[in-house]
Amino acid sequence: MPVGIEKVAIVSKSGRTTSPRNFVMQANEIVEIKAEYYADTPEALKGHAKWIVKPKDGAPYSKNDQTGKIGDSRGLSVEPKYCGPKKHVVEAFIDDPSNTYPQQLTFQAQAPQKIISTKWSKTKGGANVGQSPIKYGDDIWLYVETEGLNGAMLDIDVYLIASMGSDDKIATLGAVPCIAGEVNVHVKNTYAWRAGTGVWTNSTEKFYIKIKVSGSSKTILDKHNDDEHARFLRIKNEISTRQVELHESARPATVGQTEVNIERYELCRFKKITVTDDKKDIVVFDEGKLNIDTQRKSEFQVSETIHFDLDKSEIRGDAKAVLNGIANLLLDNPYVKAELGAHCDIRADHEYNDKLSQRRAVASVEYLVSKGVSRKMLSAQGYGKRRLLVEGEDISEAEHQLNRRVTIKFMIFGADAQSIVFETIAPDDSKKKKIALDIDLYETDKCLRRDTNLQHDTNVKVIELTPQGPQGPYEYDGTSKVEHEVYSRLSISLLKIDALKYIWPHKNTTNDFMYYINSCRYYSDKEKPTVVVKAYPDIKWDFHFFLKLSNPLSVKWQGLNAAGVERMRKVNGKIAAQNRWQQTEAAMGVVLKASWNKIDDLNYERDFEVTAKYEDKFKWIYKVFSSIQELSKGVTKTTKGKATQALGSKTPFSVEMVPPNFCIGAEWQLARGEINEKPIKEIGTEYKFYLKSEPLIGVKLIIDLLGGAITAASYATTGNPVAGDIVLAIREWAEKGYKSEGVEVNFRIWFDLIISGTINGSVDFKSNTASDNSSASANLETKLGVELTAGVELTAKIVIIKTGSAHVKGHASAGVKLGITSGHHLKYATNKGLYYKPSLKIDPCVAQVVVYIEVGLSYKVVSADWKPININEKRKFWDEFDIIKNLEDVSGRKAEIQLIKP
Repeated sequence: MPVGIEKVAIVSKSGRTTSPRNFVMQANEIVEIKAEYYADTPEALKGHAKWIVKPKDGAPYSKNDQTGKIGDSRGLSVEPKYCGPKKHVVEAFIDDPSNTYPQQLTFQAQAPQKIISTKWSKTKGGANVGQSPIKYGDDIWLYVETEGLNGAMLDIDVYLIASMGSDDKIATLGAVPCIAGEVNVHVKNTYAWRAGTGVWTNSTEKFYIKIKVSGSSKTILDKHNDDEHARFLRIKNEISTRQVELHESARPATVGQTEVNIERYELCRFKKITVTDDKKDIVVFDEGKLNIDTQRKSEFQVSETIHFDLDKSEIRGDAKAVLNGIANLLLDNPYVKAELGAHCDIRADHEYNDKLSQRRAVASVEYLVSKGVSRKMLSAQGYGKRRLLVEGEDISEAEHQLNRRVTIKFMIFGADAQSIVFETIAPDDSKKKKIALDIDLYETDKCLRRDTNLQHDTNVKVIELTPQGPQGPYEYDGTSKVEHEVYSRLSISLLKIDALKYIWPHKNTTNDFMYYINSCRYYSDKEKPTVVVKAYPDIKWDFHFFLKLSNPLSVKWQGLNAAGVERMRKVNGKIAAQNRWQQTEAAMGVVLKASWNKIDDLNYERDFEVTAKYEDKFKWIYKVFSSIQELSKGVTKTTKGKATQALGSKTPFSVEMVPPNFCIGAEWQLARGEINEKPIKEIGTEYKFYLKSEPLIGVKLIIDLLGGAITAASYATTGNPVAGDIVLAIREWAEKGYKSEGVEVNFRIWFDLIISGTINGSVDFKSNTASDNSSASANLETKLGVELTAGVELTAKIVIIKTGSAHVKGHASAGVKLGITSGHHLKYATNKGLYYKPSLKIDPCVAQVVVYIEVGLSYKVVSADWKPININEKRKFWDEFDIIKNLEDVSGRKAEIQLIKP
């Protein structure tokens, strides 16, 4: 049973194959040829055809004549310059060429016969002599560039321009070969041309040529339909030598050009596809990452082989090296599927070998899976001893080992390539988001199948598969960035309760966006999408238990007005009652919150929350925090003493020990996976379990700047604080309000400086089902905050009659917040180990101004409201500034200290 290449076939544009002994092709036509194998040829031998394309000169060709291009399919093309009667052969072989049909075919290329350019020069390939005359007897070179004449023998007639009558043919250069589309002839008999003129003058004569194929009377034209060429060679009536020799033809002046181009027939291709999603670039297709020996690559599959010991299915050491390379290839190209076929030698029966080969295939698959390759991209098949590479029973042990093998085939080219699935997270159709595809080196202008229905172009078609049915197609130019808006099937009504059906977002049906990026070489099937973008909902869930203490742990004050003192005494009374009864007022509960339509990493456009809250007095909470309460008394006392020293005894202020708040919970959402810290095309569910305390401990100092300013100003002008006390008394009276005879007035004015210091703590653990890394961190942050607030509030209501009323409301306030946050963060990641990182940030400075006035009149069922002023705006003076991050950017180094390596 023969194995190897059976014949070379020509593939027509309709896909039909023929093997003519001789064929003719046209200039610039791309003729697809392929090597076809005998039926019994093992798969491992296929895909490695070597090619010979040479002039047909009768000599036998050897493997040293190969083109160096390996593969079962090629494209032949010939430029017009190299077309003509010259014949060539094309042959495919594995080990040695046969030099016979049908492995070898003969062909020639045709083009219209034409003269392209001509020149006279003093040396071969030299500069055109132009109008510079030579002498009779001087040697001269004639260069002619042609089309459609390669391999022809030409007759070149030399003519002299006559002063009277018709021009005279004074010489013929006969049987001049056209080699590689060029004529290079060394003329050595110009002295004989002088005798042919028949005129003896002192003038300079002009000569030109006409060209014919030897044996033909028809002259060859140029692009201007002119048959007079090389005009003019000028010869002055001087003699350099009377010696006359025969002309000589030389090889072409140009070198290094190949007369027949043999290339991969799939000229239509692209190199790389990169998806940009949420500012991350993910390469989903990269031809350059197919790191396979080009001598073993074919258009439709490439193969690698490993071998086994007799009666064994364990992976040998030499096989592991091969499989490691396979694993790297598949990890770099997650769209590539691999088929693992296992074989045995001829010994033992079929039943035994079928089971053994299946174990070998499975062992190979499991090894690749252990290296991180997706199991769904691998298939295993045991063939027993039915596909022997070396047949026969009387063979060597080395030949038996060749039969004990697993062949790994990668389906990477052609129409049967699987669609690349890219997963993304997107809002609903009210918001949408853009993703971009960059297609690198997308070239289809030389498509082999041009002028047929199989021709490809660089247009990218997108079709949306949504609950509303297919949408599109939308057309884009694939040579530019393809930007298309995607969206998920997220649909939540005004009631929002149906958000619960998205509680496990990865279980939801996706909107699918089909990107058709087709070429002859990759994804040639126009009916199959190259990239399928699956859009999952961007919903984020948070479920946590919280505990909030209602009252400060401790308070101190000085110089407050009556209303302020009353508030402080109420708080202090609650603290004393807690100590007396050993129970703490608190609120605790659980929260389930959904947020969707993401704006940035922290903010979402819409949300839905269910909260179960319970407020009461709890003894167990008091027992937990009683020791902290005792400590807090010392903190507020010390803070009050320091504030009094700094501000003076006349400035009114209060000091509060802020109670701790705790929550423990979990967040989950979809997030892009990462492998080796690089984003991948798969989406996973990201889980975050956390324990937070905001604050863990905190102190707040509130300074009444208005009260302090009035008191200070009064003392400065009158020498005593009486005037200030009067203003304070008026403010206190206004804040109490006034009620009389249907008139109700409330007035409040404040100007406070709030200085706070808090310590916040958190511990969290985060993991993504599509990543190879998980992380944990413990964070402790110290925050110093300053807040300036000012405002005036007036509420008045005057009852006119029982069935009607008039009302006036006014409110004005302003505030500025700024702060500094420093922190210490202990983090752990499976791929980085345990490390420490500090933080130091200047918080954004934001001022808020609110002015609101409402005047209205209502009588019986008729009402009207007039709102002449309504202002509520924020003004930012500076953004957040991360000092540590800025230092990292400047230095190019991470501010991380590794404590334990992974």
